[in-house]
Amino acid sequence: MTEQDLHQRLVLSRRTALGWGLGGALSLLVAACSPRGNSDASVPDIDVSGLNSTDQELLAKAQQEGTVTLYTSTPPGILDQVVAALATLDITVVPQRLNSSQLSQRFSAEAAVGKANADVVMISDPALVPEWSEKGWLAKVDSQPAMAQWPTEFKDPYYSIVVINPEGIGVNTNMVDAASAEDWTFLLDPRFNGNALTLDLKNVGGVAFYFWHMIRQTYGDDFLRKFAAQRPRLIDSGPSGAQQLAAGGSSLFLPCSQTNVNDQTSQGAPVRGLLPTNAPIMGAESAATISATAPHPNAASFLFSFLMSTQGQQILNTAATGTSSPNATPGCPPLPANYVRPAYAEASTPGTQKELIALLGM
Repeated sequence: MTEQDLHQRLVLSRRTALGWGLGGALSLLVAACSPRGNSDASVPDIDVSGLNSTDQELLAKAQQEGTVTLYTSTPPGILDQVVAALATLDITVVPQRLNSSQLSQRFSAEAAVGKANADVVMISDPALVPEWSEKGWLAKVDSQPAMAQWPTEFKDPYYSIVVINPEGIGVNTNMVDAASAEDWTFLLDPRFNGNALTLDLKNVGGVAFYFWHMIRQTYGDDFLRKFAAQRPRLIDSGPSGAQQLAAGGSSLFLPCSQTNVNDQTSQGAPVRGLLPTNAPIMGAESAATISATAPHPNAASFLFSFLMSTQGQQILNTAATGTSSPNATPGCPPLPANYVRPAYAEASTPGTQKELIALLGM
């Protein structure tokens, strides 16, 4: 499909908006032609309707800039659909897809010398946002129209949480006959002694620390010591743990994200994800931010709001990824009722992290 064909799909009207979040007037309807999350997904059909004069002006300015650079760790298939959606509006998304560590290093290095190339940054470790904002690297987003209706607990003056990937327990169904887990004491079952995998806190990033901090706050230090006595094998990444679990290398893996579970089950692997029903659950959260020196500020504002729209949320959070929409967007996997946000400030301190490593015998 040519750019001209895509542009012809742009429809502006005064019909009642379905609600995109920009002043309550701009609606962007994205209907993917094949399952969301598929890297071969067709270009979505776009219908923009109900633009008021302010929204028309923002769209016109974004189109005049023509380009917006997005730094993200979003999976390729999902990212393709974000790119395709804005392409129909004559806005070219230039994605820079990096893992969390690479993204942080690159943006920090560029921002430190005042030459940030990113317009919008989707960071998978929101614990970095306070440092970045204190250094003046991020623009405030609390005045963005889409923020007004976003849940208070999932926004900050400098970011909004747009993706939540719940962390639970992964089990090999050929080895573990369990359809559910009431709480995290499931981990202390004797059958998992010497037969569990967990992330090595000495070699991984923040999410695992946030998880174990939550467990410590819920059950106390002795629980962590008891889990250490289960002699879990240590690994260095979530995908690797899920792969070993699927291959029968272990009965249990944690913390195991819903995305890692779904990656394996989509290939027919005997893996199931368990989210405790009567205990707190946390997850890996992705925050959308705007660079303070965004080269394309209007396109950045437009993309930022799109990520928070109904249609943007339905692209980012799907049954395939297993991720949840922070504002309970229809069509997205629901956020667990017992979800709690990670305690970023507490769990990120060197002292706390050193204590967690010691308690878990790592």
